[in-house]
Amino acid sequence: MKNALKGQAFDTFKLLIAAIVAISILGVMMGIIGGTTLPGSDPNHEIKSKLSSAVINAGNTVTTSTIKFKFGDTYCITALKGNSGLDDDQIDFDVQHNGIEISPDDSKCIQAKSTDVNGRAAIKCDPSTATCTITIKPALN
Repeated sequence: MKNALKGQAFDTFKLLIAAIVAISILGVMMGIIGGTTLPGSDPNHEIKSKLSSAVINAGNTVTTSTIKFKFGDTYCITALKGNSGLDDDQIDFDVQHNGIEISPDDSKCIQAKSTDVNGRAAIKCDPSTATCTITIKPALN
């Protein structure tokens, strides 16, 4: 009877070790895949969503939560307009953030200057001219 209990305890211990190894492997894999961002911190997702809201609520300013602009990425109006119903020439950028600049290649694009930076976008659409301005500001602390 004693030998039977030892074998069962050892199997439980092996299962515990296997679970710890599996969780460790999962942790390493999540670290590798860690480049993905949550929707709340992705500039493309946030600005698209808020631009559509600003078009519906023309005259009011709609502001995003804190978003991360990644160095090396370019954010262009063509991609940011989403399903807002606006043309590229109806949307302009106003950059009020020291870490972000209008792209030298295209005035309808912005980019982080030298490092990843946090910011927010305040979007206001003028109902009389049917234009919208996306103002990029520093993140609130």
